[in-house]
Amino acid sequence: MKRIYLLIVIFALASCSVDNEEIISEAGTLETLNAVVEIDGCESESYSFANAGAIEVINDSDFLYVSIVANDMYALNHTKLHVADSEADFPTVGKGNLPPGKMEYKESFEPAVESYTFKFPLSDYEGCIFIASQSVFSNGAGSGTYWAGDIAGASGNWAYFEYCIQVCEPQDPPCDLDAGPDNSKTITYSEAAALPSWDEVRKLYLSLLEPGVSRNGSFDPSIWDIINDFNERGVGTYTTTYTITDGECSDSVELSIIVVPD
Repeated sequence: MKRIYLLIVIFALASCSVDNEEIISEAGTLETLNAVVEIDGCESESYSFANAGAIEVINDSDFLYVSIVANDMYALNHTKLHVADSEADFPTVGKGNLPPGKMEYKESFEPAVESYTFKFPLSDYEGCIFIASQSVFSNGAGSGTYWAGDIAGASGNWAYFEYCIQVCEPQDPPCDLDAGPDNSKTITYSEAAALPSWDEVRKLYLSLLEPGVSRNGSFDPSIWDIINDFNERGVGTYTTTYTITDGECSDSVELSIIVVPD
């Protein structure tokens, strides 16, 4: 039998916050874990128990997490789970029926709970695996028994699904820097030649930025390169790429001064 850590979410209908649920492992140590585990760089797979709830599966580099989660207005009373290395490894009988009593992992809850998470060492699995769960959910109108999965069993009213172990690559946080749209301005040769200093040329380009965009960015080509180019060419278009940076995030915009004859 494979090793397993059983994690029980301790908030049965009217208890603590969804964001910080208490979980007791089989060894009796207290841990903290979200009801539905989120792993940076990996995406969970979810299958529904009709309208009553869902099973959500994800892994990190060390563990496989299988969460049974009740929907609003429902609660989880019982769950049975079987994880197989191949479809042939389910303990089926007859022409391919899976009796719930033959499933490897079984848990009952009194009082009912909102969710329950199984935690398996990932070293027990590789590649793609197959998961079946029969769970009982209740609401004010009574209780019902449900299977989750998109593959129907060969015989009987049961279902399962395939889950492939993921290699989780942490994602860089999204960047929200915005340097605004490209912009340009037309001035005459005499107006350009009358600009008294490097700083005034710089301010001219900065005036093309949208309000709120940082004025502490960089220019490529630099303001001095633009001035030297103007002194050689005179009339023409002078474009620079203005870049703002915050940590690993950056955004750029093209700013152009178009110099026309007087």
